[in-house]
Amino acid sequence: MKNIVPLLLTFLSVTYYSYASTYYYECEGIIYSCNTSINQATVIANPNGNKYSGEIAIVPSFEYSGRTFQVTGIKEKAFYKCSELTSVVIPWGVEYIGENAFRECTALKTVTFSIHNELGLGSLKRIEKYSFADCTNLEGISFPLSLETIGEGAFWGCQSIQSLYIPKDVTSIGRGAFATMGNLSLITVEETNTNYDSRENCNAIIETSSNKIIAGCKNTIIPNSVVGIGDYAFRGCKSMTSIHIPSKVKEIGYLAFYICQGLESISVAADNACFDSRDNCNAIIETNSNTLITACKNTIIPQDIVEIGVSAFNNCYNCEYFTSLIIPANVEIINANAFSSLNYLKDVYCYSEKVPSAWQAFDNTLIRNVKLYVPQKVLNAYKVASDWREFGEILAIPDDMTSVKITDSNIDKVTSTYSIMGMKTGKLSKGLNIRKENGAIRKILRLQQNAK
Repeated sequence: MKNIVPLLLTFLSVTYYSYASTYYYECEGIIYSCNTSINQATVIANPNGNKYSGEIAIVPSFEYSGRTFQVTGIKEKAFYKCSELTSVVIPWGVEYIGENAFRECTALKTVTFSIHNELGLGSLKRIEKYSFADCTNLEGISFPLSLETIGEGAFWGCQSIQSLYIPKDVTSIGRGAFATMGNLSLITVEETNTNYDSRENCNAIIETSSNKIIAGCKNTIIPNSVVGIGDYAFRGCKSMTSIHIPSKVKEIGYLAFYICQGLESISVAADNACFDSRDNCNAIIETNSNTLITACKNTIIPQDIVEIGVSAFNNCYNCEYFTSLIIPANVEIINANAFSSLNYLKDVYCYSEKVPSAWQAFDNTLIRNVKLYVPQKVLNAYKVASDWREFGEILAIPDDMTSVKITDSNIDKVTSTYSIMGMKTGKLSKGLNIRKENGAIRKILRLQQNAK
């Protein structure tokens, strides 16, 4: 059905009435907003609230009353939450896709950009903020060579995309454009792109001028020339198992390694002046402030840590092996969400005799089901502290809990020994031990000193 209707409908705002030269056009169920003064049209959301569904093809142009209207854009929220939309063909002539245009189209699998038959080029220049965010079944995206801008969060949460290719003319990629793409395994930037690169086949997008990684994946190897890791760069890389921070990295952005649930090993180059992973702790520590900023399920908090950063242990989200937590005596500040969503946590041992600030540190962790052990002389202080009093039980630490043991996966052989304070001691002491067996971490209380 094709139809032009003057924009004089009662549900439209007075502001919209002021565009006297604007009309609606309907073709095959898709609604276009037409500007008769420039003979251009854009795809808009259906004004009556009906959601687009199935397989659709946006027309490149249409005729009306002797005029040709060129379709040049897809407006913001045009297909927002169209949960039954499965595929879309975007024709040559469309230059931009607006904010949230296809956001939460959870059944969308394919997006096809048409190219000009004679020129062999696409027309799309801008993909704006969150245009395809949370399109969880989108299987891939092949960007036209004309593309210049990818907005903030444009493909946030597109879990099914496995590879990315960034064309040569892309000059701007927004923060978190490719965050939370858990199955992403291959990233390539066109070699002639002067703004971004994927040097040394690193499987990442690097901003060339700043030497900063802005997007990574589970197979990323950070080149030695990189000096920064951007906000959300590795957010949601759930299959990444290890990460090494080279010596020149001096900046790690906000939630750069957030919800990397498969992360088991973290290391920092020994000659890095800004960050370290002291005592083989399997964490990233900001050296000057003694702040632990990124942890994994095998992290042991070193004894000299004084602060635990925002969402530091979020990579342990819902980890069934993370049942015990040891907080050393020097910790003074535990930031918001540091221990969020540790749903299998059973015991917390906090050795600080000065009750740490821990506002919302255990947010979304069921601490009413968790036992908190603290030094005897400050037991009452923890029981009344607003940040700690909601634990299910608050008990004094038994005197014989003095050590932590890490063993290998198959035999009863001590590979590393730590005091309960997080110090590497080289010998096994009587008390609490943590044992790693075939990927599982188990707590063992040794009541007598082992002769070995």
